[in-house]
Amino acid sequence: HWLKAYVYNQTAAGGDQDLTAKLQAIITADPNSFLSTDFARITANALQVAQWENDDNVAWDLIKSLTAKGDAASNRYTYGVYADRQSLYEAAPTTALYRQRVSQNNQQVEFANGTEVDAWDVLPAKWLIFPDFLIGSVAETDIKKDARAMFIEKVFYRAPYGLSLDGSLVETLPQKLAQLGLAGISA
Repeated sequence: HWLKAYVYNQTAAGGDQDLTAKLQAIITADPNSFLSTDFARITANALQVAQWENDDNVAWDLIKSLTAKGDAASNRYTYGVYADRQSLYEAAPTTALYRQRVSQNNQQVEFANGTEVDAWDVLPAKWLIFPDFLIGSVAETDIKKDARAMFIEKVFYRAPYGLSLDGSLVETLPQKLAQLGLAGISA
């Protein structure tokens, strides 16, 4: 995708800056102005990261590295480009938006309130819960620890009704390693 098509370097200033400012600078550096510079959907994140970039990394790799860091309170963040090529950067949700019953033949995804969701409307970076999985177990109060929950990482839609979801429980070790500059591309 487009974020893999351009390199971001910043050698004018050193020191640290808010993660949000660096993210916005990377998006603004898009040489063809393909991505929107309306940052209304980018949540402020004051985690300090290095301003200096001189390794010829593509924008997508830097954004993945920044997103992996989360924030100072170890909250997970997500990034995506959605309608009108506008970036969305926000803390990962803490409640399930979707549910899917493993006992149903059609594997229909529903909103948590039971309303059916069209396959093409299911979004990544949301929690899905399997309410009829592990019947009889005590539900966790923290969805990140609930074995019946899945954080949707990727959504694959295939017309007319095909849907495949990739996801897992949230792990905190990769995020801690990213904050220490020990995972992925150091930012």
